[in-house]
Amino acid sequence: MTITLICLVKGNTAARAFCVKISRDEPISELKYAIKAKKQNGFASVDADKLKLWKVQIPDERSDLLRNLTLNDGDELLATKKISEYFPDLPAEECIHVIVKSPKSPLLSLEEVLSCIPPPARYSYDTRTSISSNRVAGAWPSRITRWEEFLTEVNQYNFGGHEKFERPQFFKGLEVVVDSNVETAMEVNIFGVLNEVMKKYKFAKHLNFHPFKLDFTCRLKIDNTLMKLILAIETKRKIVVEGFESFSKEDLESQSFSGPLHDVIEQVYNYMSALQLQYGILSTYDYHWFFYRPKNNNTALHISHPLKRDSTDPPVLKAYAYLAQLAERDPTSPHHNLINHNRRQNLPLQSFENIQIPRSMGSSHYGSNVSSIFSGNQETRQQDNDETTEQNFDFSDIKFKNFLGYKQTGGNYRCEFYGQTIALKALDLYKNSRSFYQLQNEIEIYKRLSKIQGKYIPKLVCYGYYGGGMGYVMGTTIVGTMLSFHKIKQQQKSKALEALKIIHSHNILHNDIREENILVNEKGDIYIIDFGMSVVTDKKKLFRQEEFELSRLLNRYM
Repeated sequence: MTITLICLVKGNTAARAFCVKISRDEPISELKYAIKAKKQNGFASVDADKLKLWKVQIPDERSDLLRNLTLNDGDELLATKKISEYFPDLPAEECIHVIVKSPKSPLLSLEEVLSCIPPPARYSYDTRTSISSNRVAGAWPSRITRWEEFLTEVNQYNFGGHEKFERPQFFKGLEVVVDSNVETAMEVNIFGVLNEVMKKYKFAKHLNFHPFKLDFTCRLKIDNTLMKLILAIETKRKIVVEGFESFSKEDLESQSFSGPLHDVIEQVYNYMSALQLQYGILSTYDYHWFFYRPKNNNTALHISHPLKRDSTDPPVLKAYAYLAQLAERDPTSPHHNLINHNRRQNLPLQSFENIQIPRSMGSSHYGSNVSSIFSGNQETRQQDNDETTEQNFDFSDIKFKNFLGYKQTGGNYRCEFYGQTIALKALDLYKNSRSFYQLQNEIEIYKRLSKIQGKYIPKLVCYGYYGGGMGYVMGTTIVGTMLSFHKIKQQQKSKALEALKIIHSHNILHNDIREENILVNEKGDIYIIDFGMSVVTDKKKLFRQEEFELSRLLNRYM
């Protein structure tokens, strides 16, 4: 006869209880194996026969009994006895039946923790096989060589210290289907362990302050509020860099990279350069490569031998920890400062009338009516063009001050541009190339509206490729703060509606009216911003609908 036993690990609350279904004819030893199977992560490093079990009958609402629970060794359930001897009848409902106690694992030294092997990740049949990549006109290293000595140095190094740690609890059975699954595996089985035992480092998702969006970074904790960036880390599915683990020294130095692998190497190198870092990591979770861009030869790139997840010579965790220590001592290497004005972004620069606006970009009540977008004629487009032209910006041209928020076309930043403080939209073309045309669309809209720039909308200051082609930016004047921070008067509402009507008179539908896109300055003047979703049309019905939408929005702030 099968019974259901509610089990609880000693020290946990009733909310953490779990059930085990098992035949009463089985011995207690089989119950131990069933409990271990049910709690694989919790008892991963404990043999089933080492678990200790006690029979109890504690109502699930009696948390006081759980807190004051005393377990005597003489009452422990014996492995050789049948379960039916302890549970001859059906167990009581809504009660805890078995308390589980795990023997204390011996504490480990730092060196021992870093020698633990992360479990494998499983690639399912549903794993995406697409290996397309974004072709970006970033810089390429002047030379690529094997970082021969790195793994040997890791092996020879010993992480000393007297502090002891519990054995890390890894998450097993992680499945990889898309890129984000690789990131999850890295977070829980690599970075989670490192953050626990190496407190002065923080391995985590990259912050939004910088326009280039690495998957992860390692930061050195200076104090409670300040952290210094020391490592760049990118993750990919193994199919994207397939074959790289078999590269010989000759393959590396002859730069026998093709397709996505070429793009990935370029991406990591350019991220390291943009962030002025000496060290970086490329990982598929199954394999790890460690990158070095020497500060005295910052256009060269050294790449270690591939390090397999289950390597013991050296272990993966130890290699990460060792590289973090190297980076702590001397993290920086100047960016390459290369601007090649003849190299262009490989995405085709579409003419304004051919830009396609994805359906998801339009408001739902406009969706079926924007088939006439960009219907204006060439003469109309040219008559309002301003003189701002596309440029190529070096890293030194733009100084990032503050992160203002995130838009569909990338991060928004307060920046210094040749002595002028501007609002800058920055697009990482490696990670967000799909928004490239949307940002170009916004630039063209600003050009159409050149006559009202600075009066009803911000003034377009600059736009173009940034960092040798790995980014694209658009800068405008800073004109105020969000509508949600203000109370407005009827006169201000009238001026805002007038501004929108003037925009409509240029056959432009804003197409994204909301609080974030209406700014108010200290004088009370109202500006309309963010034309990334705007379309060109002559549909008067859409204009009236949008004017009503703005009026209704403004009424909420009067």
